[in-house]
Amino acid sequence: MVPPILLNLRLRHSVILLLAIAAAAIFFFFLAYLKQQIALAATNVLSVIDDRSTAYWNTGMAMAPDGLPVISYQSYTNYDLKVAKCTIADCSSGTTITPVDTVGTVGEFSALAVPADNLPVIAYQDTTNTDLKFVKCGDPTCSS
Repeated sequence: MVPPILLNLRLRHSVILLLAIAAAAIFFFFLAYLKQQIALAATNVLSVIDDRSTAYWNTGMAMAPDGLPVISYQSYTNYDLKVAKCTIADCSSGTTITPVDTVGTVGEFSALAVPADNLPVIAYQDTTNTDLKFVKCGDPTCSS
Protein backbone atom coordinates (compact mmCIF):
# COMPACT_ATOMS: atom_id res chain seq x y z
CA MET A 1 0.00 0.00 0.00
CA VAL A 2 1.23 3.52 -0.93
CA PRO A 3 1.52 5.87 2.01
CA PRO A 4 -1.09 8.68 1.82
CA ILE A 5 1.53 11.39 1.68
CA LEU A 6 3.15 9.84 -1.43
CA LEU A 7 -0.23 9.32 -3.08
CA ASN A 8 -1.12 12.97 -2.47
CA LEU A 9 2.28 14.06 -3.88
CA ARG A 10 1.82 11.93 -7.03
CA LEU A 11 -1.66 13.36 -7.52
CA ARG A 12 -0.35 16.92 -7.23
CA HIS A 13 2.42 16.22 -9.76
CA SER A 14 -0.10 14.70 -12.19
CA VAL A 15 -2.40 17.72 -11.91
CA ILE A 16 0.52 20.12 -12.39
CA LEU A 17 1.70 18.13 -15.42
CA LEU A 18 -1.80 18.15 -16.95
CA LEU A 19 -2.14 21.88 -16.37
CA ALA A 20 1.24 22.50 -17.99
CA ILE A 21 0.27 20.42 -21.03
CA ALA A 22 -3.06 22.26 -21.35
CA ALA A 23 -1.34 25.65 -21.04
CA ALA A 24 1.20 24.69 -23.72
CA ALA A 25 -1.57 23.50 -26.06
CA ILE A 26 -3.50 26.76 -25.61
CA PHE A 27 -0.31 28.79 -26.16
CA PHE A 28 0.57 26.96 -29.41
CA PHE A 29 -3.02 27.25 -30.65
CA PHE A 30 -2.91 31.00 -29.98
CA LEU A 31 0.44 31.32 -31.81
CA ALA A 32 -0.95 29.43 -34.83
CA TYR A 33 -4.05 31.66 -34.87
CA LEU A 34 -1.96 34.82 -34.56
CA LYS A 35 0.36 33.69 -37.36
CA GLN A 36 -2.65 33.06 -39.62
CA GLN A 37 -4.14 36.48 -38.89
CA ILE A 38 -0.84 38.24 -39.57
CA ALA A 39 -0.45 36.35 -42.85
CA LEU A 40 -3.97 37.32 -43.95
CA ALA A 41 -3.43 40.96 -43.07
CA ALA A 42 -0.06 41.07 -44.83
CA THR A 43 -1.22 39.59 -48.15
CA ASN A 44 -4.13 41.84 -49.11
CA VAL A 45 -2.97 44.94 -50.98
CA LEU A 46 -5.54 46.93 -52.93
CA SER A 47 -3.97 49.11 -55.62
CA VAL A 48 -5.57 51.64 -57.96
CA ILE A 49 -4.15 51.03 -61.42
CA ASP A 50 -5.74 53.86 -63.40
CA ASP A 51 -7.43 56.69 -61.54
CA ARG A 52 -8.66 58.76 -64.44
CA SER A 53 -12.08 59.15 -62.72
CA THR A 54 -13.72 56.72 -65.11
CA ALA A 55 -14.95 53.20 -64.89
CA TYR A 56 -13.15 50.37 -66.64
CA TRP A 57 -14.45 47.07 -67.82
CA ASN A 58 -13.69 44.12 -70.06
CA THR A 59 -10.42 43.34 -68.32
CA GLY A 60 -7.88 40.65 -68.97
CA MET A 61 -4.89 39.86 -66.77
CA ALA A 62 -1.81 37.67 -66.98
CA MET A 63 1.43 37.26 -65.11
CA ALA A 64 4.42 38.04 -67.30
CA PRO A 65 7.50 35.79 -67.24
CA ASP A 66 9.17 38.43 -65.06
CA GLY A 67 6.50 37.67 -62.42
CA LEU A 68 4.75 41.03 -62.77
CA PRO A 69 1.08 41.54 -63.72
CA VAL A 70 -0.07 42.87 -67.08
CA ILE A 71 -3.69 44.04 -67.42
CA SER A 72 -5.70 44.85 -70.54
CA TYR A 73 -8.92 46.82 -70.25
CA GLN A 74 -11.38 49.06 -72.04
CA SER A 75 -11.68 52.67 -70.91
CA TYR A 76 -15.31 53.60 -70.35
CA THR A 77 -14.71 57.28 -71.13
CA ASN A 78 -13.35 56.93 -74.66
CA TYR A 79 -13.77 53.19 -75.30
CA ASP A 80 -10.06 52.64 -75.98
CA LEU A 81 -8.07 49.47 -75.40
CA LYS A 82 -5.36 50.07 -72.79
CA VAL A 83 -2.62 48.00 -71.21
CA ALA A 84 -1.23 48.46 -67.71
CA LYS A 85 2.21 46.90 -67.01
CA CYS A 86 3.05 46.76 -63.33
CA THR A 87 6.64 47.35 -62.22
CA ILE A 88 6.16 45.78 -58.78
CA ALA A 89 4.12 42.74 -57.77
CA ASP A 90 1.26 44.61 -56.05
CA CYS A 91 0.98 47.30 -58.78
CA SER A 92 0.97 50.02 -56.12
CA SER A 93 3.36 52.35 -57.95
CA GLY A 94 5.23 52.80 -61.21
CA THR A 95 2.60 51.15 -63.41
CA THR A 96 2.93 52.02 -67.10
CA ILE A 97 -0.41 52.63 -68.83
CA THR A 98 -0.45 52.55 -72.63
CA PRO A 99 -3.35 53.13 -75.03
CA VAL A 100 -3.05 50.31 -77.57
CA ASP A 101 -6.02 50.94 -79.89
CA THR A 102 -7.90 54.24 -79.84
CA VAL A 103 -9.88 54.23 -83.10
CA GLY A 104 -13.61 53.76 -82.51
CA THR A 105 -15.14 51.65 -79.79
CA VAL A 106 -12.48 49.01 -79.15
CA GLY A 107 -11.25 46.80 -76.35
CA GLU A 108 -14.39 44.90 -75.45
CA PHE A 109 -13.95 41.33 -74.24
CA SER A 110 -10.16 41.60 -74.09
CA ALA A 111 -8.21 38.41 -73.51
CA LEU A 112 -4.55 38.77 -72.61
CA ALA A 113 -1.59 36.40 -72.50
CA VAL A 114 2.11 37.02 -72.01
CA PRO A 115 4.28 34.34 -73.66
CA ALA A 116 7.91 33.55 -72.82
CA ASP A 117 9.20 36.46 -74.95
CA ASN A 118 7.54 38.86 -72.44
CA LEU A 119 5.59 40.60 -75.24
CA PRO A 120 1.85 40.67 -74.43
CA VAL A 121 -0.71 39.44 -76.95
CA ILE A 122 -4.31 40.63 -76.79
CA ALA A 123 -7.45 39.53 -78.61
CA TYR A 124 -10.39 41.93 -78.40
CA GLN A 125 -13.51 43.15 -80.15
CA ASP A 126 -13.72 46.25 -82.34
CA THR A 127 -17.38 47.08 -81.80
CA THR A 128 -17.40 49.95 -84.30
CA ASN A 129 -16.45 47.65 -87.20
CA THR A 130 -17.74 44.41 -85.65
CA ASP A 131 -14.27 42.89 -86.02
CA LEU A 132 -12.23 40.58 -83.86
CA LYS A 133 -8.76 42.11 -83.49
CA PHE A 134 -5.42 40.79 -82.28
CA VAL A 135 -2.30 42.69 -81.29
CA LYS A 136 1.18 41.48 -80.39
CA CYS A 137 2.97 44.23 -78.50
CA GLY A 138 6.44 45.31 -79.56
CA ASP A 139 7.65 45.69 -75.98
CA PRO A 140 6.49 44.56 -72.50
CA THR A 141 4.48 47.79 -71.93
CA CYS A 142 2.86 47.78 -75.42
CA SER A 143 4.25 51.27 -76.09
CA SER A 144 5.76 50.30 -79.45
